[in-house]
Parts: sequence; C-alpha cells; structure tokens
Amino acid sequence: MFWPAYIRGQAYLQMKNGADAAAQFQSILDHRGGENADAPLYPLAALGLARSERLAGRDDRARQAYEEFLAFWNDADPSLQPLIDARREVAVLQTPRQAPSAVVPRDER
Repeated sequence: MFWPAYIRGQAYLQMKNGADAAAQFQSILDHRGGENADAPLYPLAALGLARSERLAGRDDRARQAYEEFLAFWNDADPSLQPLIDARREVAVLQTPRQAPSAVVPRDER
C-alpha cells in the first residue's frame, strides 16, 4: 500500500529533491495505525524522511526523524546497515555546519 510513495521518495532523494522526498515519506508516516501499525516500511520511511529533511536543509526536522527511526529500531540487530548508516548520519548532523569559505579568484597572469 505504501510502496509507491516509498519508491517515489527514494527517487526524489536520488534526484537531490529533499522537499518532494520528505512529502512522500511523511505521507507514509501520517497513515500509521490500524492494521498497518507494525508495517516494516514505517521505520524506513522515518529514515527516508530524516535524509530528505537534511537534504532540504531542515536539520531540526532531520534530527526528529532520525530519533523516530532509532526509536523504531531500538532493539534491532546493531549490525543492520540502515542502523549503522543512520547512526553515522546522526553523528554528522550533530557536528555544526561550517559556513562555506569565500572563493578567492585565481590570479590570471
């Protein structure tokens, strides 16, 4: 049921379109509950949302989504690659971004 939105979200991530990717992943998370409450796609949608929010430059939202993903997978096998990747990405997110340095034009001699 949620696979089309998940695949679209992944495609938007590949195209570096964080805002549209976030909308796709959020649509999955917004429909959590009922008979699909334990669907395995929810944690992966939270991870996709975190990555897309980061890509869109919304670090606070990215942190929240990473926390949600890590809460989903709190008892998961620590050797699972998505969990390893998410922890690494969170560590990078905790490091303050540096302002880009000014580009100094090269001497044209």
